[in-house]
Amino acid sequence: MNNVQKNNFKDFKICDSHMHLAYPETVDATEKTFREIMEYFCFDRIALMCLTTGSSYRKSDAAGNLKALYIKDKFNRKRADSTFVYGSPVHFFDERDTAENYLNQVKTLYNMGVDGYKFLDGKPSLRKKLGRKLCDPIYDKMYAFIEEKGLPVKMHVADPPTFWGAKETMSEAALTHGWWFGDGTYSSFEELHEEVYGILKKFPKLKFCPAHCFYLGHRIDELTAFFDNWENT
Repeated sequence: MNNVQKNNFKDFKICDSHMHLAYPETVDATEKTFREIMEYFCFDRIALMCLTTGSSYRKSDAAGNLKALYIKDKFNRKRADSTFVYGSPVHFFDERDTAENYLNQVKTLYNMGVDGYKFLDGKPSLRKKLGRKLCDPIYDKMYAFIEEKGLPVKMHVADPPTFWGAKETMSEAALTHGWWFGDGTYSSFEELHEEVYGILKKFPKLKFCPAHCFYLGHRIDELTAFFDNWENT
């Protein structure tokens, strides 16, 4: 029995828009996993989020873009438009990180057939390692290209606000993953949001989706204003 039958759920068409590939699973194992997920949970469509850099949770994979595009091709041959891929540019953390390199990477991914882009840059730990704002001019050419092509960006921005609180209140699992940001060396919850507003002020037509609803579930008015103020969010 699938999940809908087992729990007597209504049979809706569902697109799971945020699924990650796991490293170091092989492409065959990855394909098998997503087929089983789609069948069991009765997903009509899935969107695979690639992460090439920055995840501490078995998701960063330099081959992720290729894996996901391979799976998209196989799944869509069987049923068109069942699978979408959000490609992920690579950060090198050295002199290779230039405006031209970021632009060339998103162009290459576009030509390879991605349907959008996934950025983890707003995760406090990766943002700290990058050492530059999310709205830094180094990204302008990249975002200008993405805006021009009309492809969406899904970005992880911040984390639950409690991750900046007292360390004693953090779960053991969160501490193990390095998700406490209250020692003063990380960008604050507010700063990360302001940096996203900085991107959208420069590229107001950018199709921008903040993952996990911007972690603003506790401030619904602010979240509503965000969606109202930017036409493609």
